[in-house]
Amino acid sequence: MEFFRKSYLTIVLLSLLEKRKEMYAYEMVEVVKSRTQGQYTLKEGTLYPLLALLEKKCLIEVASWTPSREGGPPRKYVRLTQIGQEFLDQEKKKLLMFLELIL
Repeated sequence: MEFFRKSYLTIVLLSLLEKRKEMYAYEMVEVVKSRTQGQYTLKEGTLYPLLALLEKKCLIEVASWTPSREGGPPRKYVRLTQIGQEFLDQEKKKLLMFLELIL
């Protein structure tokens, strides 16, 4: 889906964190897949670099690490920062303005 360009995906991920407070990457993958009824699946090659970029820009931060139940690698939970919340609020306003022009 062309709709999910990196800038839109940023808004989607930040919005998920706004609603759920803390999430780990695979959880984000599953929520996006579920909410799009399987029409869009986040790939690791897209998600992990974007999460790293959002962390570098201080929009998200690591909230905690927990061991995986299956004996795999630990889960890295992330959360929205205050800077991330402010950025998300601005981007939502812009998106709503453009949607009003279209609808």
